Order: sequence, then structure tokens, then C-alpha cells
Amino acid sequence: LEKERAMSTKYSITTVFSSFMYGIVAIPVQIEVYLTPGINTFDILGLCDSSIMESRGRIRAALVASGYSFPHGHITISISPSYIKKAGTNFDLPIAIGILIASKQVRINCSKKLYAEGELSLDGQIKATPGGALRLSCAKKENYDFYYLPSDQKPSCKCASLSCSLNETLLDCIESMKRKYCPIKYSLDTVEEDDENYDVSIIKGQPKALRTLFISACGWHNVLLVGSPGCGKTMAGRLIKLLLPPLSNDEVCEIFALNNAISRTLESEDSISASRPFRYVIQDTTTSILIGSNSKLKPGEVVLANRGVLFADELCEYKKGVIDCLRQPMEDRLITFNKDGNEYKFPTNFIFVGSTNPCNCGNYYEKKSKCTCTEAQRLRYEQKISGPFLDRIDLFCEMHRVDNDGLKQIAFTKTDGEIRFLKEKVAQCWLVQKERARQAGIEECLNGQMVEENLVEIFRADKRIIEYCADMSTLYSCSARGFLRLLKIGRTIADIEGHKDIEQSDIAEAFSYRNREFGVGKY
Repeated sequence: LEKERAMSTKYSITTVFSSFMYGIVAIPVQIEVYLTPGINTFDILGLCDSSIMESRGRIRAALVASGYSFPHGHITISISPSYIKKAGTNFDLPIAIGILIASKQVRINCSKKLYAEGELSLDGQIKATPGGALRLSCAKKENYDFYYLPSDQKPSCKCASLSCSLNETLLDCIESMKRKYCPIKYSLDTVEEDDENYDVSIIKGQPKALRTLFISACGWHNVLLVGSPGCGKTMAGRLIKLLLPPLSNDEVCEIFALNNAISRTLESEDSISASRPFRYVIQDTTTSILIGSNSKLKPGEVVLANRGVLFADELCEYKKGVIDCLRQPMEDRLITFNKDGNEYKFPTNFIFVGSTNPCNCGNYYEKKSKCTCTEAQRLRYEQKISGPFLDRIDLFCEMHRVDNDGLKQIAFTKTDGEIRFLKEKVAQCWLVQKERARQAGIEECLNGQMVEENLVEIFRADKRIIEYCADMSTLYSCSARGFLRLLKIGRTIADIEGHKDIEQSDIAEAFSYRNREFGVGKY
């Protein structure tokens, strides 16, 4: 009996809680620290990669630099669940805290659950790590008693609306643990970019382009701008971001958390932007950049553009097949990754805006500039974008070089406050569409996001309108998908004009944006 009592005093075990990122999925973990006498060893178990194994040196140096002794004997760290491969440096702080508690250098109430995360520098500074917002949102659901985090992680705490203790150094953290736990409640505060200074006059000579982008923003419709070099396609494509209303608080948290985890960026600002994402992709973009890596469980641009705009410039210059990989994310508004037998779904609810020249020389639409391309060359250029992809585009807009009157408009027309007026109009249309969805008993969504079920009843389209829409689609050989998109655009135009029911003029205008002169299966 005496021998058993003696043995019981020779070991110490304590538990600290944390979490890690598996791709962009946060998984809670339990960190057990086991301390026994013997030859000095420091083992970390739990299928950990080199970034975690290297923490032994950082933790040892940080403890000594903070005025604590590194305990002698066997130190065994077990991070469970052990069957999932783990990576990252945010286990430094919880392991260090666990060692101090197990070695009796710090005493706390062991019946309480303590959560901690953060990377330690050699001098004891605590650093934030990417993916903090997702991890803290996961930790909040676990209802731990204590939360000790890096001071640099304040934006993530605001995003998760978490009550916690923020500390700059390991010494500060330990000193706060010795006192009564007094967490600070952090709440979200956002900053919206000032768009009023943006000059809309740069596309004043392109009234159809401005109307197309306005309809797109009002109904969340995909757009393709086709025009000559220098006519303003890229500038027009960038305008649509400014027309979209700011993100809601829930959307801000979702966007910030995904960007923080996917882009692997650290947090530097106290406030979080409420502006919608605008992702600009260029011609040398690859499929892995657009879609992401399934093996690393790291989504690409289609997820980063969620609830915002994905702008692909010079669409015909992309490698064959790269653009076609967007078909499924554009149609389903989500993307699915499969890893280790598990399925992970990520949202891809973005407005696609593309731009391209009509031919190699770019002058096919210009009357004053002669096109040097043969018919075969022009058709070959158009066929770089497949028909199924074009069928997923809602609005097509041809743009020409600005004439003399248009240039005068750009030079002399004042557009003060026009962005604000257009944005307010877009916001009004969104309210109307979301209220319509609520009354129909479905999830709030805009016209372009509506699923193809009971559209006729929800959109208030009578038999005469449906027949007219079907006749136009049949006349120009539109697909069934094209017919439904025509109906959605007509509903958006009706919302803009304040029509309770879809009118024939709304469908007629909608068809003017579907009647394309570019690409495979043009009509």
C-alpha cells in the first residue's frame, strides 16, 4: 500500500483543450500532459506533423524566458483524437500551460475546462495562427469554462462573439490564470468601403452595359461582357461590386472565417470589412487555383468569391477546360471535396462576371475598324468557350468603342451620388425578392439563386407570359435552362420597374440580354 501511494505521487496528469484546422474544418481536441520522473524526454503523440513536433523547442525556450523552469523527467503529450493527422503551431500555448499545471508551477481548478491556442516565440510572445475564426466558432459550441488566446486574435474573437482573455505573452497568460477569471466579451464591428467617389461616367457611353450590370446586381445574375479592346469591359466588370449591398453580420463572419483559413493570412486589423468579396482571376489561372486542392482540402477562388463577385477577364485566353470547371459551382452554388472517406461541402454562391473580345483582333463589332480575322478564325476563337458554360450565363452584353457623344459624356457628365442611388435601388429589389421567398415558404434567396421549382407561381407569371416566353425560347432554340433563366431575368426587371406581376415588356427586355451574337450555339 505504501509503495502504491509513493508511485501515485511520482506522476502527474492534466488536460487542456484546443482545436486545429483539418483543411478548413475546425476540429476540437483534448491535450493530455503526462509527467513522470526519469530521464528527460519530451514526446508528442497523436499523428502530428513536423510543425507540431518542432514545438518542443519553442515551448522549452518560452517557459525559461518567462521565468519558469522546464520540468525534469518524462513528458508525454497526447493530442486526441489520435486517428486524424494534425498540423499547425497553435498547440504551443495549450501544451505549455499543461506542462506548468502538471509540474505544479501553476495551480487552477482542475474540474474546469480550459481552452487555449496560439504559437509561442522563443521569448514567450504569443502569436495568432490562420484559421482562428473557424476554430473559435467551434470552441464556443463546446462551452469551455476558460478561454486564453493571443491578443492578435481579436478580430476572430469578434467574429465568434466570444468572451475570452487575450494575452500578449505566456507570462501575461499565466498571471491572468492566477487571478480571478474576468473574460472580455467581444462583438462584431464592421467597416464598409467608401464607394461614393467611384466615377460611373467612365461607362456613361455604354448605357447597355450599365443596365446589364444593374440588372445582374438586382437579381444575382451571371454576366458576360463581349466587346472591343479598350471599350471598358474590365472597368464595367469591376463596377458591379460597388452596386451590391454590404454583407450582413452573419455573412461577414462567414467570409472572414473562410478567408482567414483558406488564404492563410494573419489578423492585423481590429475591424472587419463588410464589403463583398471581389476575386479577379487572370488568363494563366489553373483549375487548382479556381476550384482548389482536394488532397489538401483547400478550396480555391470559387469559395473565396462566395457572396461576392468572381471576375474572369479575357475569357477566351484561358486554357481549355479551365473555364468549364466552373459549370458545377455556378449551377449548384456549392462545391464538394472528398477526403479520407469524408465529404466536405463549401458554398460557391457568387455572381460570375466574364469579359472577352469577340475575335482575335477584337474589331469584329466595330464599324470604323476593319476586322482582320477570317470567319473560320473567328468561329475557332468563339469555340474556346463551350456551349454548356455559355448556357449558364444569364446576361450577355455587347460593348462597342465609345463614340464622340459618349466621350463627351465621360468628360463632362457629373455622377455625384449615382453609386449610392443605384446601390439603394439594388437593396430595395433584394428586400422584395427575399420577402417573396419568405411568403412562398422557402429559404430567403434572390431571383438568380432560385431553384427551378414552382417558379411560375412564385414569380407571378400568368399563362400569357409563359406562352410568350416559351415562344421566344422556341424561336431562337433556347434550352430548358435558358427558358428558366429568361423567366428569372424577367422577374428581376419587373422588380426594378415595380411590377407586381411579370409583364410582356419585362420578358422582351430580358430576351434582349439573352439574344447573344457570340459563342457556340449563338441565337
